[in-house]
Amino acid sequence: MECVLAEALLSQSRDPRALLAALCRGEASAERVETLRFLLQRLEDEAARGGGGAGPLPEAAREVAAGYLAPLLRGLRGRPGGGPERRRVLRAAGAALRSCARLAGGPQLAATLAEEALRDLLAAGPAPGAEAAVEVLAAVGPCLRPREDGPLLERVARAALGLALGVDGAGAGAGRAEDAAALAAGRLLPALGQCGGAALRAVWGGLVAAGAPSGPGRVGPQLLVLSALAERLLPEPGAGRGPRAREEGPDARRCWRFWRTVQAGLAQAQDALTRRRARYLLQRAVEVSAELGAPCACGPQEGTGPSLFWWSEKKKDELLKFWENYILIMETLEGNQIHVIKPVLPKLKSLFEYAVSEEDGCWLFHPSWHMCIYKRMFESENKILTKEGVIHFLELYETKILPFSPEFSEFIIGPLMDALSESSLYIRSPGQLIGSGSPLGLKLQKFLVTYVSLLPEEIKSSFLLKFIQKMTSRHWCGIPILFLSKALANVPRCKALGVDGLLALRDVLQCTMITHQILLRGAAQCYLLQTAMNLVDVEKVSLSDVSTFLMSLRQEESLRRGTSLWTELCDWLRVNESCFRHASACSSIGLPETSSLNAYVKNLVQECIKSPSWEREDRFMPDWFEAKLVAMMVLLAVDVEGMKSQYSEKRRTQNVLRIFLDPLLESLMKFGTNAYMPLLKTDRCLQLLLKLLHTCMLKGSSTQDDEVFTLLQSFVLSTTESVSEFILRRLTMNELSSVSDLDRCHLYLMVLTELINLHLKVGWKRGNPIWRVISPLKNASIQHLQELDSGQIMYKIIEMSAIKTGVFNTLISYCCKSWIVSASDVPQVSLSSAKNYSELVLEACIFGTVFRRDQRLIQDVQTYIENLGHDCAANMVIENTKREDHYVRICAVKFLCLLHGSNVSHKLFMEDLAIKLLDKDDLVSKCRTRYYVNSQQHRVKNRIWQTLLVLFPSFDQNFLNRIIDKIFQAGFINNQASIKYFIEWIIILILHKFPQFLLKFWDCFSYGEENLKTSICTFLSVLSHLDIITQNIPEKKPILKQALIIVLQWCFNHNFSIRLYALVALKKIWSMCKTLNMEEFNALTSVIESSLNEVENMPGAGNAKKNWQRIQEHFFFATFHPLQDYCLETIFYIFPRLSGLVEDEWIAIGKFTRFTDIPLDAGFQWYLSPTHLCELKPGDWAQQDIGSHSGEADSQSEWTDVQKKIIPWKNSAPDLDLEVVFQDRVARLGKSISRLIVVASLIDKPTNLGGLCRTCEVFGASALIVDSLQCVRDKQFQSLSVSAEQWLPLVEVKPPQLIDFLQQKKAEGYTVIGVEQTAKSVDLTQYSFPERSLLLLGNEREGIPANLIQELDVCVEIPQQGIIRSLNVHVSGALLIWEYTRQQLLRHEDTES
Repeated sequence: MECVLAEALLSQSRDPRALLAALCRGEASAERVETLRFLLQRLEDEAARGGGGAGPLPEAAREVAAGYLAPLLRGLRGRPGGGPERRRVLRAAGAALRSCARLAGGPQLAATLAEEALRDLLAAGPAPGAEAAVEVLAAVGPCLRPREDGPLLERVARAALGLALGVDGAGAGAGRAEDAAALAAGRLLPALGQCGGAALRAVWGGLVAAGAPSGPGRVGPQLLVLSALAERLLPEPGAGRGPRAREEGPDARRCWRFWRTVQAGLAQAQDALTRRRARYLLQRAVEVSAELGAPCACGPQEGTGPSLFWWSEKKKDELLKFWENYILIMETLEGNQIHVIKPVLPKLKSLFEYAVSEEDGCWLFHPSWHMCIYKRMFESENKILTKEGVIHFLELYETKILPFSPEFSEFIIGPLMDALSESSLYIRSPGQLIGSGSPLGLKLQKFLVTYVSLLPEEIKSSFLLKFIQKMTSRHWCGIPILFLSKALANVPRCKALGVDGLLALRDVLQCTMITHQILLRGAAQCYLLQTAMNLVDVEKVSLSDVSTFLMSLRQEESLRRGTSLWTELCDWLRVNESCFRHASACSSIGLPETSSLNAYVKNLVQECIKSPSWEREDRFMPDWFEAKLVAMMVLLAVDVEGMKSQYSEKRRTQNVLRIFLDPLLESLMKFGTNAYMPLLKTDRCLQLLLKLLHTCMLKGSSTQDDEVFTLLQSFVLSTTESVSEFILRRLTMNELSSVSDLDRCHLYLMVLTELINLHLKVGWKRGNPIWRVISPLKNASIQHLQELDSGQIMYKIIEMSAIKTGVFNTLISYCCKSWIVSASDVPQVSLSSAKNYSELVLEACIFGTVFRRDQRLIQDVQTYIENLGHDCAANMVIENTKREDHYVRICAVKFLCLLHGSNVSHKLFMEDLAIKLLDKDDLVSKCRTRYYVNSQQHRVKNRIWQTLLVLFPSFDQNFLNRIIDKIFQAGFINNQASIKYFIEWIIILILHKFPQFLLKFWDCFSYGEENLKTSICTFLSVLSHLDIITQNIPEKKPILKQALIIVLQWCFNHNFSIRLYALVALKKIWSMCKTLNMEEFNALTSVIESSLNEVENMPGAGNAKKNWQRIQEHFFFATFHPLQDYCLETIFYIFPRLSGLVEDEWIAIGKFTRFTDIPLDAGFQWYLSPTHLCELKPGDWAQQDIGSHSGEADSQSEWTDVQKKIIPWKNSAPDLDLEVVFQDRVARLGKSISRLIVVASLIDKPTNLGGLCRTCEVFGASALIVDSLQCVRDKQFQSLSVSAEQWLPLVEVKPPQLIDFLQQKKAEGYTVIGVEQTAKSVDLTQYSFPERSLLLLGNEREGIPANLIQELDVCVEIPQQGIIRSLNVHVSGALLIWEYTRQQLLRHEDTES
């Protein structure tokens, strides 16, 4: 068209000057400038062919350039707006200028235009007006002479490169500046590259210059320039054999900066286009190397180590294989879907096999290439992919020992630790029991131990120091810090850390973990102390450094006397006592250093209690730090001395402790007589005394067996009179008057409490001076407590327990213990105080929070730490019963187990509690008619019925008359399976103990079917245990007759699940009838037995037969015995486990036995289940309410593909499947319906489901399979489906049932097709759909799971041209549905023709 237009213009006039002048007049529109370009290009072509380049044409070209195009472009520089129209004018004017420069007959015009444009470009910088200057330079640059115009080309190249790399603009002009930069990189630089020589050298020099700007933000522009110049910066295969070889051109393959930029693009770039450019450069370099065949090598920046890139013709096949796999992996990672990436990961292991020489074990490829892949995986938005990448990296050393590389260590301390900071990576694997430990945490430990062991000794110290310092560089969550600390603690002993390492460990303890959960924090402290003992070089640290580090540990959480960790620390101090560094300077608290532990501790005590040279004016108490440090070091030194005595056969403990404490005891003895002792000294002495007593207390052992505590106790008792007189004087003589005295008063009371406790242990003596202090304080305290509103405080504590772990534990434990004491002393009024707190017991029985996913992870890790037992000292220090929420319910349940129905007050208390529990259940049911499994409502109701089962033995007939209607009414409510089991169980127990309630039970079956459709299965399940109910009834026949009549009626029901439950009950009742030889039912014998035989011997392997087998094997019908299994283990552990409750709700029986605050009654025997119920695993049959998941759950279409009717009065029923539904739909709609089934059970979003429903209906799909039929009620679904669900069969198949469903459809002749990108995917344009096709669509985020991909017959992928690698799932499904329909229509037309 362009040529035609130019020819048409030239045919009108052969005078080019007239034509050009005519086009240069008028408004400079895009069409006019483009027409001018067409004409000039035509004239240029003719001039090149020798048909019109002489005469007035050069002059005319110069006039057009100088008089029209140059002013036009200058005007456009002043008007940055204009959008696409402006770009058209710019592009056309630039091309026209190029033609003018070539037609002008000499280089002067091109040089002049270039000089002018360069001045404009340098003046404008990255401003929006630079685009016009760039267009001019891109147009005339190729017209410049490489030699004569070399300096100009260099200046233009440097300016263009600066523009392309220096985009710093922000705000409104940023977008225009980026356009100018992209124009410079995409058009100007390639144009200059054609000039070669000076211009190309200038560009290349600017890219690789030592001072060139770098950083993540520069990678994109650099790769844009490099990819634009790739053909000029890489050698041209075959160019060296021609007469004009490019021997002077740069070879980017030999430059380390080039490869570092490529690696940065592969690993760090945030946008897909930049990563794609990096892959292109890598692939192009490999292709060029393969074609050239010449050796090539590029070393790293540091000059030593493996090459960043190299080529050898001898290794061509291996190199091509390596880079082919490498690029394939990087391209696959763009998909961001684990099921697509996982099959490619074995190739990553092969990369390491290629990368390490088998001969000398050295790196053949620089390991930074492998790190790019892992960094890309670590920074993925898909956390599953991140976890897979981390695990893959941690497994590297399990099969192969890799040579040392500094970049490897830097990667561990950098990207790997950044990835490890994500708590969600430590979630246990599916199928793992709670508390079994994180697989990733265990792999981390194994990896770190192996890696550090293989490090060179000169590197090990710096690596470990940087590793620990990295743990202080950010706020880590508790779980990653725990597993990192545990991994460090298992590193083999070595002298790697000095003072810096000890300070880094202290920083982790003080800064990083301050907000972590208490048990996680305590365990991490234990591991970090073990790390210090294993890795610190004692010759580089002093005792002062060690003691300061130990003060970072919290004694109430980790380092407690009597634990294995304390013993390990004492042994470490004993072994290394003479090795610690002896510093000439003073310690942190002003003491001269010494390497002797005893001398160091003695100096500590003397300095602590030394009289101050001056009294502070503020009179505030001294900090507790010094007292804690001195107390801890005194006891450590004493215990170390005790260890020495085992070897030297000398018992010096008493003497050593006396030497240490003599200055303190001497000062304490003067308290009562020296009224002028400095206040600061008395504070320090009492602080040290208190901390000595607190620290000396053994954890988990009797203090009577502790020699050190016994000695300390005797020393302290000798000072009791002096100290108590001092405290009494201070508290009663108005000596405490300032604000600073508040803390001092608290100190006095704590010391007084400890002295009282000591006297209680040794026994009170007449005339004890402490009584003068105790009596007035006791009276004042009681008076204050009586004035408080205890009820208000109780509810505030309960509210606080929801956010602060352990609060409710303390409250309920204290209350229950106080009630038990009163019950033993005064039986007739034992629960007089407890009656006022029945609401507290109720809240305790149903207490427990629903944890978010991250909180559940914390609970899992806590359980893992608890399972470590004595191996983790935190378990010995931090009491489990004060921390775990389960112990609130355990305490309440054990308290209720101590109550006896024979005691009137006990009985009334339990009956009142039972009524409150039933009211609470009713309230929860009314608050939310539908609730999800494992939700807060589900858990509360579950706990209510568990407590009612515990209380059941105390219920008599009179009380049950009051509550039986409420219990039966609970059976009519829409409940989750676990709650239904408990309701059924308690009904069975009631009917067994009090058969007179059977009449009310029969009445439950007399409600209308509409009212019973959500609950009839509950009452049918009760009848399946009729043998237990009638166990104590002499005359069973009337009951069996009534039961048989009721069950046979429900065997008629059209709903499959109801018929299953009715058949289970019928089988049980009929077996009892045959045992009793009931002749009145002889007439029904043949019908009942033939029906039961048919369901037992059902032909085929369909879902109906499977469901019958499953329900018979279900624990509630096959193994559970309502009487023999009545125990705490069944109620609180076995039933929740078997009924699908989340593990948070399983309370193992061991927790009941470990909780010793509440004793068990001597006659209490029902702890463990005596049957095999505890050995069962959860089955795949779960009792559900009919209609609980959809409004019309008993509609025929829902069940036609998964059921077979069994009707007792008709021994043959036709199988119903989707074919019947399809034919029925054809008849109703009067149009053709395909045999395409679309499975969307994995799709979550209602909008996608609604759109698919509409698409399936429009193109005549036979059925749409969804996860839940409840989706049709969603407003977003309805807005997209526009009533399509009314004309399309929707079938509910849950994701766990998909494998069975797909296998069933395969057996029916369907081809299962997945929409997924895999290594063996078939292009949609090449695939021929069978008539019976089943289309499986993946989840919006995760795609099709790996276990379902194995069930596919074929994977079909949609061909794509863009950068984004995925389509919306609705769009993907619509494309395949249309392609299926199109192919079927063509086949139909071929058949008709």
